[in-house]
Formats: sequence, C-alpha cells, structure tokens
Amino acid sequence: MKSIIPIEYYSLVFFITLLFIGLTPSFLTSNSNEKVKGISFWGFFLLFFTVLYIGLRPLSYLFGDMVMYNIHLKELFYSNKLSRSFEFGFEALLRFFSTFKNATFFFFGCTIIYTLPLYFASKKLFGNLWFYFFLALVASFSFWAYGVNGIRNGISTSLFIYALSLKKEYWKIIFFLLAYSMHSSILLVIVVYYLVKFIKNTLYFFFFWLISIPISFVSGDFFKNLFLGFNLFEDNRVEIYFDDFEKLNELTKLDTSFRLDFIIYSAIPILVAYYFIYIKKLNDTYYSSIVRMYLMLNAFWILIIKVNFSNRFAYLSWFMMGLVIFYPFLKYSVFKRQQVVLNVFTFLYVVIGFVLNVFVANK
Repeated sequence: MKSIIPIEYYSLVFFITLLFIGLTPSFLTSNSNEKVKGISFWGFFLLFFTVLYIGLRPLSYLFGDMVMYNIHLKELFYSNKLSRSFEFGFEALLRFFSTFKNATFFFFGCTIIYTLPLYFASKKLFGNLWFYFFLALVASFSFWAYGVNGIRNGISTSLFIYALSLKKEYWKIIFFLLAYSMHSSILLVIVVYYLVKFIKNTLYFFFFWLISIPISFVSGDFFKNLFLGFNLFEDNRVEIYFDDFEKLNELTKLDTSFRLDFIIYSAIPILVAYYFIYIKKLNDTYYSSIVRMYLMLNAFWILIIKVNFSNRFAYLSWFMMGLVIFYPFLKYSVFKRQQVVLNVFTFLYVVIGFVLNVFVANK
C-alpha cells in the first residue's frame, strides 16, 4: 500500500504525534485531583490512529520482518504450503488471511489484534483513567518495533497484558495459551508469573536484579554460551536474515555489547517500584507480583545481554514497563497535586520513548 508520507519519515511522524498527544492531559485537566474531562476523546483518537497508521503502513524493508511475513503469505497464496512452521495460533492467522490474497488485510488484522487487547486491558485496570496507561504502552520503547517488525512477539505480549487484567484464573489461562500460540517465547513470562506467587519477598528480586548487572559484565560470555546451548534461537530464521535480508535494520547492526544505556532505561520502572513499595509503603499484592515478574525477567535478559537478538528477550520484560510505572499513579492518590504529577510524569515518559525510538534505536 502506497503512503502519502515518505517512507523514511513514516515512524518519525508516529512518534511526533505521540508527543502531541502526551501534552493533552495538561490542557484538559485542572491542577486538582478532579476527574479527567475530555481525555477519552484523545484516548480513542490514539487508538484509531495507532491501528490505522501502523496497520495500513506500506510494505518496506524499513519495517523489518514485515517483508518475511509477506513472503510466507505469498507461499500460502500460491501453494498453500509454508517453508517453515509457526506456533499454531499464528499459523492459523496466516492461513486465514491468506484466503483474502491481500497482504494489507493481514497486517491490518495483526495490528488490531496487537492493539485492542491493550485498550481493553487499560479500561479494565484503570477505568476513566485508561488513557494514561494506553498512552504509556503505545509510547513505550519497542511498541512500534513489535507492531511493524516482531509482529508475533508483539501480539503475544499484548494478549498476556490483557490476561493480567482479568480476575478469573481460568480466563487468564485461556489467554496465556492464546499468547503462547502466537509466540512460544512468552512461555518464559508465564512460568515467571506462577513462580513469583511462591516467592513473595519482593526485596529478594530487587537484589537479584542488582547483582545480575556485575555478574553479566564479568561473566556475560559464560551465560551467552550457556543460553545458546539450549538452542532456543531459530537458527534457520537467522540464516534467512543474513542470506536474503541484509537491509533489515535489526541485522545491519548486531550489537552484542554490554548496553549500559538499555540497562539504565530498564531501571526506570525499578526505581519507581522501589519508591512506591518501600518509601510510600504501598501494600498491593497485585502490584508487588507484577514488580517481581519484571525484575526477574529483566535480570534474565541482563545475564544474556551479549547474545545476538537479545533485544527479543529484553522485550519480555520491557512490555510490562508501563504497568509497573503507571499502576500506582493510577490506582492510588499519593501526591498532594496528583493530577499535575501524573500529567508531567506521563509527558516525560512519552519524551523518553521518543528519544529512544528516534535517536537511540537506530544508532
């Protein structure tokens, strides 16, 4: 599909729009803790803009795996056979959309499945304040990348976020399975979800995250080789990348260095969580379990940070960042001018996402 926006500026327009939307709470709310007025309009604007803008993007190498998915669709168009196997849920999705013989329908459908669970989760968790959480999710570092590039991963984590918003455990399990059917890497997150139910001392997880940094810095190669020994990477996929798709952004710069900047970024929700749990003495079982999950998953990524494509595993914690940061702001009144603090913090979060997506991701 052709676009009136030059392809090289396509993502930039998206992030600039998010900056503008991030400013709206300051204009639409007062300096008191009154209910947000008019904010839902911008929430729905963000929802429809995100779905339409990402879902109707043109086919391009600049969107990474989009090109590969298009190849698999063409395989189904003409032969009804795939050159590789996918998890059963995503393969069913491919086969369903291949019947339309139009790749745009597939990518638009994937964007809807990627975005709508986040909207519904925002509404379930935060009611009238859902806009803030939804904006935080969309503005997060990697939301764009996993909407246009790592599509399976993105859908899987969105379904998991929705599962976390549900109260009934059997519904949680159903959506966990759906998430797994899109991308098997979410199994690690599911395992951690149940593990943190048995280890309830959150301070242990803060300590584990902290010591993972020097351990990785000193012994990162050991954990890299140990991890690769489990053959969790899709080797055939990596070969395809190098042989056929050298123009993909993710592959032109395979950075396996110790990324201190990404670790600092990962520490933002950890500092927020520590502040609310141990300084503000916030006693919320749900929030504590989410924090423990984030700490454990992020520590796992830090230990294998030198592995190629480790950003795929970083996302298994980063996708929870908005929930860790904004949950206490949206559930509890902890500041005298709560609304002002929330507005400022939201805009700063959007700005950080803008800087990381525009200036850091492609360096």
